[in-house]
Amino acid sequence: MITKNELIDKVRAKEELSGLRLSNVDLSGSNLFAAFFNSAKFEDVVFIDANLRESKLSEAQLDGCDLGRVDLRDSDLTKSSFKNAHMRGADFRRANLEGADFSGADLRRANFMGANLKGAIFDNSNLHRADFQGSNVRGVDFRNSEVIGAYFLETDLSDTKFPEGFES
Repeated sequence: MITKNELIDKVRAKEELSGLRLSNVDLSGSNLFAAFFNSAKFEDVVFIDANLRESKLSEAQLDGCDLGRVDLRDSDLTKSSFKNAHMRGADFRRANLEGADFSGADLRRANFMGANLKGAIFDNSNLHRADFQGSNVRGVDFRNSEVIGAYFLETDLSDTKFPEGFES
């Protein structure tokens, strides 16, 4: 089992941590800038206020993790899973989230400005006051999600599906 301090040291040394398995660790406030966590699996890990900016987390599993106010700007999160994750206020600006699964996630006030969300799944997610300005949401299905108060300014909504009665 790797400790919090060992993990931070490995990230600082730019070690490849793809395939890492980590559970029951509190990484709140940690600086994990430009980490390599492709195909990693995190269970019951807390990332509140952590810096994961410019990180590689493609095909990572973060189901049920607490990522409140986490900084994931400019990160690669392609095909990652965030099922039932707590992500209030998370910052995904300009992130690649193509094919990511946010089913059941709490994404209230999350910032997706300029992000690529092509093929992302938002089944039963709470997106209250989330900001999608200038993001790619073409073909995304929001029908079973809470999107009241979400911002879609300057966003191409072609083929995007919303709950009945939703007005952007």
